[in-house]
Amino acid sequence: MKVIRLVILIVLALAPLQVSADRTIEAPKAPKLSNGADSMEELIDRFLRALKRGDRQALRDVRVSKAEYLRIVLPGFVPPGQPLKRYPSTMRRWAWDNLNTKSMFYESLFLNTLGGKHLTVDRFDYREGGGHQFALYTGHRQLELFVRDATGEEHEVETGSVVERDGKYKFISFIRE
Repeated sequence: MKVIRLVILIVLALAPLQVSADRTIEAPKAPKLSNGADSMEELIDRFLRALKRGDRQALRDVRVSKAEYLRIVLPGFVPPGQPLKRYPSTMRRWAWDNLNTKSMFYESLFLNTLGGKHLTVDRFDYREGGGHQFALYTGHRQLELFVRDATGEEHEVETGSVVERDGKYKFISFIRE
């Protein structure tokens, strides 16, 4: 009976692995960003449209999901070519809960201060630079938008960081720290 259990455990453990043409075993690839924007400009446009509509769900949709954060962002936050980072489940849960809770706070702030306004982008920049390469993605830190409202008044909108993976873009969070 112990042998059967051991065999079942081994089969289950190896099931997600694939064998390449040269017979080496490869781990499954990290998932793609679901419904990611095709460019930074499109991501910004989706963000501003969500604000104009006062649509909290649309704001959440331009941000990574829990699965995307736990399968792409968190493990891939290492230099290219390095092994992916593995965290205990309690650390993973804490990291997502912390990030998500703070992002929801900023969603409320954005909706309360900019919701319902028609905003157009003059330009955007990254407070901490763009294009940081990590193992599974490119990170763009602290996206800063310079927008004008319907009266022509300029506003500075400080948002969070953005993940770029396979030509798709999403906010990692709206945290402005």
